[in-house]
Amino acid sequence: MKGRGFEMFVPVLFLAIFLNVSGTQTTACECPTVTANVAYPEGWFLAYDPENPETIEPGTNETINIFGCRPPFTWWVSGNGFDLEWYETEGLFNSFIAGATACGAAEIIVTDKYGESVTGYMRSTTGRWIECYNSGLIAGCSGSQCGGAYELEGHKITYTTCRPGWGGDGLSYECYCSHDGWGGVRTPTIEDVPYDCGTYVNLIGMRLHYWGCP
Repeated sequence: MKGRGFEMFVPVLFLAIFLNVSGTQTTACECPTVTANVAYPEGWFLAYDPENPETIEPGTNETINIFGCRPPFTWWVSGNGFDLEWYETEGLFNSFIAGATACGAAEIIVTDKYGESVTGYMRSTTGRWIECYNSGLIAGCSGSQCGGAYELEGHKITYTTCRPGWGGDGLSYECYCSHDGWGGVRTPTIEDVPYDCGTYVNLIGMRLHYWGCP
């Protein structure tokens, strides 16, 4: 019996080692298995970890994490010089790799067993903002106005807007980048406006940039 137990132990040990080096060592989570109508916990559904890094140095790698409860997870990456350690995992993480010549931005898509997908973005520190949309001057808005910029999903939106209630009508401005098909919308709010705004009649509605190779 002792010899039999040892024979069973050896293949189990090798299986554990294999799972540990293949990126499948972490069980996603324990999922409900009942067939009745239940309220699924939030962790049941796939999500991209908002704490994942936004930038990466060429020639390095970063760990990226997801939340979810329905493995296996299929991973896909696009961009110039980027790669992943694994393209399918049972676990909730992967190693994102930037080659020595990686530049611009990468898009990461993760899909779970039931076809639900999430998207994340990572930018190489090598790159520059390239304008892909400019709405030009938009007339008909008077009152206090000013501008700002923010980054969203690997893009940067620059806007100038009127303060709603000060002669403006609070329009939402749309922008579309033909380079990669990405679009964004900005609805001005009172928080957009600092105290030192000037007064104008015309304004720039939207400018959109993507992070590209230099």
